Amino acid sequence: QKTTTTRPSADLGGEPISLAIGNAPFGGFPFIGLLDEVVLYSRALSPAEVQALVTPFCTPHKATATPVLVNGFVVGATITDSGCGYTNAPLVLIQGGGGAGATATATINNGTVTTVNIVSAGSGYSTNPAPRIVIASPPFEPSVGIAVSRVNVTQHVTLGRNYVLESSADLATWSATGQAFTAVSENYTNEFVVGQTGQFFRLREVP
Repeated sequence: QKTTTTRPSADLGGEPISLAIGNAPFGGFPFIGLLDEVVLYSRALSPAEVQALVTPFCTPHKATATPVLVNGFVVGATITDSGCGYTNAPLVLIQGGGGAGATATATINNGTVTTVNIVSAGSGYSTNPAPRIVIASPPFEPSVGIAVSRVNVTQHVTLGRNYVLESSADLATWSATGQAFTAVSENYTNEFVVGQTGQFFRLREVP
């Protein structure tokens, strides 16, 4: 955060004066923290000049926009979030809305999307549901996420003994997946929905 302080020009001329940065005049009330990039100006800056010095904090995220439709044609776009962290103009797609043929490009400045330019208006677009403008995310490291919805559980058991198969979502609370059974085969394979049983299984021998 940038902070500015002005003093009358008379204080800076004539005999040398003491200039305290990060402290009140004549000592006292010291500033707790760190000062960086201290700049002295020969005049007071206007509010616009001060604002121009402020660099907003950037959390990289994708930009968003909504289409402007006229008689089924996409004629413009309204940016609802300019995003942040772009190094190159992102890909822009116009999807849905029942129409076809609309294309667009994006313009960036200082890491944000400043305009979405309609290259082709397409035709046949509806307002219910309206088409979507999809703007690609700023650069990020590709990643892979894996979620298992169903699992096959194979049980290798001793013939003639009694077992019950139990499942858990947290390794703390266990519930039976079905009735206890007497093994008439040495191998059993069953399919379970992880969202219903949890992802952990154990086999318990019972009397």
